Formats: sequence, structure tokens, C-alpha cells
Amino acid sequence: MHKLATAVSLAMGVTLSAGALAYDLTINGVTKTGLTDVKISSTATGVVVTTTPSFTVTIDGSNPDPTPDPDPTPDPDPTPDPDPTPDPDPTPNPTCGAVPDTIDVADGINWAQPGTQTRIALARKIKSMPFTATTSTGYLGQISVASTTGNSGVKRQVWVSECPGTAYTAANTACAKTGTSSTVIYFEQGTKYTGTFCQLTPNKEYYINVQNMNCTATTCDVYRNIYTNGKP
Repeated sequence: MHKLATAVSLAMGVTLSAGALAYDLTINGVTKTGLTDVKISSTATGVVVTTTPSFTVTIDGSNPDPTPDPDPTPDPDPTPDPDPTPDPDPTPNPTCGAVPDTIDVADGINWAQPGTQTRIALARKIKSMPFTATTSTGYLGQISVASTTGNSGVKRQVWVSECPGTAYTAANTACAKTGTSSTVIYFEQGTKYTGTFCQLTPNKEYYINVQNMNCTATTCDVYRNIYTNGKP
């Protein structure tokens, strides 16, 4: 028993010493003297020490809760599926339908502030430049398309249409011109100069179209200028 008590003392803080006629028992720093009998047994929850005189102490020998596993490293967000190939910019005017491959729709024009001279890359396709007429019926000006250096002999058509690249269908023939070094279309958002100015309806969407007729080079670029009366 003395050897058993020694083993328990190593594991549970129990010390058992034998005197001449009795035992002294120390459990976790608490000592009981004059014990004539000591029994030690184990249970599912710990160690039971029973003594004579009666002195029963239950020592919790169960393992403490283990250190909880740290939260697992969360799975990184899966790589999102790449955006599908975006649909091409829709034709702003839904009545126009799909744009043929022979037409290249360019960036839009701020019709109220069209800016200064702009170089337009132009090969054999029709270049269509969208704009929306302003609200003013007194707004007017001119659209000028001029050849770049070395392209003055190239014949080209310039016209305004309601859909990209399509012929102007209204009776106002002032909206279509043919020229070489410089081609000019006068426009108004009213009806003051009927027959001589291309008449635009306020707030309506249009396209300025330019097409080279006899470009033999890789590209025959042009300059676009839009002059206005400054009353958009």
C-alpha cells in the first residue's frame, strides 16, 4: 500500500507516510494524521481515498478539457469565375437592330460641347459616331470632315442618319454630302433653314457617318470638326 500511495502522490498530489502505529495522509496540501487504515481506488472520474477513521476525499483525476483546436484556417474564397465575355455595347437606339460588320461604331459625341478637332481612324469600313441632339431649337452649326496629309484625293461620303451607317431616309437631302479634301454638312435643331441645313429633332439620337470611297492605303484618316453657334 505504501508503494501504491507513493504512485498516487506523484500523479494526484497525495502523500502517504507511515508512523509507528498510524498513517499520516496529505492530499493536495491537506494533512490528516492518525489514520489506521487507508484504501485507494480509482473510478471513472478520478481516485477515491478511504481512511479509518473515516476521511474520504475524492480527487478529480479526469483530464481537463483539452486545449480546443484553433479555428481551422478558413478556406480562402474561391477564385471567382471570371466575368463572362461582356456583351458588346448595345445599339442605343433599339429600333436599329444589329450593327453589320461593315460599320464601326465609334465613341459618342457630346453634342452640346463637341470639342476641338478630332482625328478619326478611317479605312474601308463606315465610321459611325453617335450623338444626341440637345433641347434647343435654336442650336445650329456645321460638321466638317477633312482629309489628313496625303489623303486629299480620297473621295468620301459624310451623312447623318438615325441608325449607324444607314442612309438618311428623311426628305432633307442636306444631311448627306460627298467630297474629297473637305466635306461640310450644316445642321440645325429647328426648321429655319429648310432645304439647306440638315434638320435635327431636339433630344433625338443620330449618327455622323463617314466612309472612304477609294482609299487604297491601309488607312485614310480624316479630321472631324464640329462648329456651333454656342447655344445648345
